[in-house]
This record gives sequence, structure tokens and C-alpha cells, in this order.
Amino acid sequence: MTIDKDGNVKAEKTPVLALNKPKYTIENNIVKLYMNNVENGVNVSISDLANNEYYNQTVNTKNGEINLKFDFNANNSAAYVISVTKDGAVFNRLITLK
Repeated sequence: MTIDKDGNVKAEKTPVLALNKPKYTIENNIVKLYMNNVENGVNVSISDLANNEYYNQTVNTKNGEINLKFDFNANNSAAYVISVTKDGAVFNRLITLK
């Protein structure tokens, strides 16, 4: 924060925490979720479009990385939503099975 000669206050707007977006690899019904440069953990949840929840865990990092692999079942649902949450920031990804 700085104050100029006219008494105006100027505050720098720098984010306190920046969350990298999750990266996904999809092959048939196998979905891999990868994140790097993550401090502490994130919450990962998986549900279908009818809001049936299949997974909801706080995942801790290993050396600042998160690597998860999911095997989705097309008999349960044709589409799933993966939600990754960290300090109020939420990233959702719709995965559709063919």
C-alpha cells in the first residue's frame, strides 16, 4: 500500500493464494486428475447428474502434487461431475462416458 503526494491511497491487488486448475486425462472410463504446486490439501468430490455422490475426500498433497485415478462405471451413470475445492475456489468438470 502506498500514499501519493496528494494523500491518495493505492493498494496493490495481489492474490493471497492462487490455485492451479486441475488437469484431466480421459481414456475410456478411466479419468486421471493431476494438480501441481498445491499447498496442503484439496477436497475432491464426484457425483452424477442426479446428485448421487460417489466420492468426497480431502486429498493431501505429496510434494505439492495431487494424482488421482478414477474408474467410472457407465452402468451407474453416463456422466459424472468432478469438483475440486480449495479455500472457496471451486473447479467443476463434467465427464461424459461414451
